Order: sequence, then C-alpha cells, then structure tokens
Amino acid sequence: MSRNFGILLAAHGTLAQAALESLVMLMGPQKGIETVALFPNMGREELRCIMEEKLEVLAQYNKVLIVADLVGGTPANVAAELIAERTELQLVGGANMGFLCELAGMEELDEKVLAELLEAAHSGMQDLGTKLRSLLQKAGQELGLSNSASDL
Repeated sequence: MSRNFGILLAAHGTLAQAALESLVMLMGPQKGIETVALFPNMGREELRCIMEEKLEVLAQYNKVLIVADLVGGTPANVAAELIAERTELQLVGGANMGFLCELAGMEELDEKVLAELLEAAHSGMQDLGTKLRSLLQKAGQELGLSNSASDL
C-alpha cells in the first residue's frame, strides 16, 4: 500500500520513535513517516529547525499530517506555527496507538478521513477495568456466586 500523504510524529522525549517502532511491530514496515523529538535541553527554534528538516524529507508528498503527542505541548505548538505558513500541512494532537494504527492503513487523507480517524481514536479509549468488573460480576451472578466483583 502506498500513502498519498506523509506523516511526521512529533513528541516529547523518545515517544515518537517508540510509537513508530510499535507501529511497525503491529502494522508492518512503514514508508513516509518521520519522527521529531523534543528533549529538555532543546529550545523551540532548534525543534523547529529539526521539524523543517524532517518536512523536507517528506516533501515528495502533497500533504503531511503532523501527529503531536500532546495538545498544547511544545511539539504541537511549534507545528502550529508551521501550519500557519504552509498549506500542505495538517496537525492533530493527543494521538494514541489506535489512531496511529488506523492512520497507517489509510491511503488518502482528507477532512472526512481525518474526522473518522479522530473518532476511532476517541472510541479507542475505554475504561476496561470497570467493564471487566461488570462482566465478572454478571458471570458470578449467573453462576450463583457472590454479588461482589472484588470477591471474584
């Protein structure tokens, strides 16, 4: 599969690189994805220069989606400055692995696809502990066991 857009993962510390490595483990080899890391000793200008270098690597794509780890964080804020200057760029913040896996499977990117990806990312966050306790309690009741999930 070949994407018509590039992806720039921007995050604090080693998160972007680790996310890419995890994405490759889950979805197979990926092309057209670059990473940018912000470390404590870096300033905004240095981060911006590195981002611009990575965007040059992705220049073969008509569109580039910058995926930042944290809305309001420095990587997202620096990316927002670039968005104001470059129309081929798009930005999302607060990404998770579910979002990245869905994104890796996309060949094209437009507003509708991006909205669907964001919805998938939101629905991917669930309170599994509460769900599991509820299921265990229900199973216990059906088996005539205690009513307390903590007793199971």
